[in-house]
Amino acid sequence: MSAAKDTLDSAVEQLSDEFLSKFPLKSAQLLGTLPPNEAAELLQQQAQHIIYRLWKYLPPGAAEQIFQQFPLDYQAQFIASLDSHIAVGLLNKQSQEALQVLLAQLKEQHSTIADELSELLVFPENTAARMMNKKVQAFYSDTTLREVLAQLKRLDGKVPDVIYVLNEQQDLVGETTLNILVGSSSSKTLMQVATPIRVTLNVMDHKDQVVEAFEGHKVRAIPVLDAQQQLVGQIRFFDAYQSTKEDLASDMQTMVGASKDEKALSSSWFAVKKRLPWLQINLLTAFAAAAVVGI
Repeated sequence: MSAAKDTLDSAVEQLSDEFLSKFPLKSAQLLGTLPPNEAAELLQQQAQHIIYRLWKYLPPGAAEQIFQQFPLDYQAQFIASLDSHIAVGLLNKQSQEALQVLLAQLKEQHSTIADELSELLVFPENTAARMMNKKVQAFYSDTTLREVLAQLKRLDGKVPDVIYVLNEQQDLVGETTLNILVGSSSSKTLMQVATPIRVTLNVMDHKDQVVEAFEGHKVRAIPVLDAQQQLVGQIRFFDAYQSTKEDLASDMQTMVGASKDEKALSSSWFAVKKRLPWLQINLLTAFAAAAVVGI
């Protein structure tokens, strides 16, 4: 008990404001060692941009547990500040009752965001739509880089790395990056610095296809199109990697008889309740095998 307390005290001591800001990955790892209520209390004392940076690094399961410890008003504010795919992931982990309460609160504070997330929740699980980020930036092909940069500077929040190019019919015809925009002559048009789209995904594509697309094309982000072939979002490599990592961890737990819901800090009773049926089946098959050998 003393060793566990010393570990928690050490984690809290290291999680200073400056540390959280400069080392989001390490901070997330330390937060995962804290009880969810303590981690939630610590995060609520930080600026939103600091929490946003480290949230995506939280271990599978820890993010949902910490989020559930936030007050309802703070949950709504926090959901509104996240990328839509991360927000949907959190919302999907809530009970149906808690989800409805949270969406109602979000509707009061951020009506547009509440409607957007409600639309995303309609898509089936394990589809590209559930993984995509709807905060994409697209401009017409004849827009000058000077105009593009001016518009990007007026955006609230983080600017996407990949900028998409549309023709007059709003079809996706190319893409470019912030590095190219900044390093090119401001008098050029977007089409002059854009590169062709190498791969696209449909909102209903299975997430296995998403992973295969990234493995086959080695791109930093893939645009997602709706049934009308219009740009509705993008999936970044990091997002696809996170999804694959969580599935792998879940599969490994299932292989050894542990529930997908079981976490490192789950109680002993929770672990016994989840594992006991599998262990009983395993014992029965062992008896049957021994009987066959005996005969």
